[in-house]
Parts: sequence; C-alpha cells; structure tokens
Amino acid sequence: MKNVEILDKDFNRLCWMTNEPEQGLHFYGDKLSTTIDSGVYTLEFRVPKRTSDGTHNKKMAHLKENNYLRFENRQGVPILMSIKHLVDNRNEKSVYAEDVSISLINSVVDGMETPTEPQTIDYYLTPVLDKTGFIIG
Repeated sequence: MKNVEILDKDFNRLCWMTNEPEQGLHFYGDKLSTTIDSGVYTLEFRVPKRTSDGTHNKKMAHLKENNYLRFENRQGVPILMSIKHLVDNRNEKSVYAEDVSISLINSVVDGMETPTEPQTIDYYLTPVLDKTGFIIG
C-alpha cells in the first residue's frame, strides 16, 4: 500500500495516508491479508499519534469506525475497505478494516428456505442473481 484515501460514509475524501514526508497521515505495521476461500481482504495497521516534529497529528480524527479506506493492492486492483475496529493507546491507534464486500454480501442476499430434497445449483443462485443481468448456464 502506498497512498490510502480515508473517506467518510458519503465517500468524500477526508485525507490521505502515506509514508511520504509531509504528505499525509503516516502508518506502519500494515498487514493486508486475504483468504483463498473467500478472496476477502482484511487490513491491520498502526498510526502514530504524533508527527515527526512531536506535535499531535490532527488527521487522526479521520480514523473512525465505519469510515472507508480506498487504495490499490500490489497487483493494481482497487480495494475499498470499512474501518471496523480501533484500539487507541497512549502513542498510537491500531486500526482493523474489512473488505466492504463482506457487508454487501451479507446485506444483499435474502434468506432462503431449506429444500426438502436435493437441488441443482441454479435453485440456489437464481434468486441471488435476479435482476443482476447474470444468467446461469
């Protein structure tokens, strides 16, 4: 990760996170992970509370739960994440963020009754893909 945008809930840019001198909010200990099963990203990083000259970093206020982080991974794929958890201690803030697709998947798919007999895959996917333009087969 090089340049990370911090966005509010309406996707307005609040500030940049970058480790370039004097450019934005600095971060370290960043760990971008993904699982092979789901392909969903998680991100952990820390941000110092003081700038290099020892003053309080006012941009820290933009690191809030439910704000978004937008950046490109090493392959140039755009990633949008939501800040899910913060740990605030004396010298730094630790941030945990998740890929927004976790929330989208969980909020878009309606419940489905369990069938009484075995079904083909289209039984499960047709309701999910309704009005998306995707067709099974």
